[in-house]
Amino acid sequence: MSPGVPPVGLDQRSFRDLAGRFVTGVVVVSTDGAGDPSAMTANSFTSVCLEPPTVLVCLHYESRTALGIASSGRFAVSVLRDGQEEVANAFARRGVPRFFGGSGSFDQDGIPLVGGAIAYFGCRFAGSRRTGDHEVIFGEVEWARGAAGRPLVFSRGRYDELAGRLRDADWCWYS
Repeated sequence: MSPGVPPVGLDQRSFRDLAGRFVTGVVVVSTDGAGDPSAMTANSFTSVCLEPPTVLVCLHYESRTALGIASSGRFAVSVLRDGQEEVANAFARRGVPRFFGGSGSFDQDGIPLVGGAIAYFGCRFAGSRRTGDHEVIFGEVEWARGAAGRPLVFSRGRYDELAGRLRDADWCWYS
């Protein structure tokens, strides 16, 4: 513990506030749900490994999308671009029709994709682990594509934007 920094209890509000200081992107996770398409907004998405290319998403274990991924064995991730706040909000609401006219397309397996995203990953379900009220879902990436643009950024419960001061990181495998 750093001097002068009092410890914070781990009640849900404190945990959520502290975890919210970690800046994330915003994605829409979608599936054909074995004939019953569904999708939802998430900010818990990351790459796991390069060989084989694998990603993970964390979804509430009872969500229609998590159940759809389990039944169909496939899902897609659309990485939202800066300016797609309305899209993120629409897919975050429960009980609202998710795929509205002209806003997206479908991949080769019939999985819905959000139009205008800056990256897409088509995944085959590669396992999961239930932790608390969430399912950590792993997907082996079978295809991916990208477009130019800046990502939609989320921090402290709000949408944000990158400052534009991108610098190389010596420790990063991208370098």
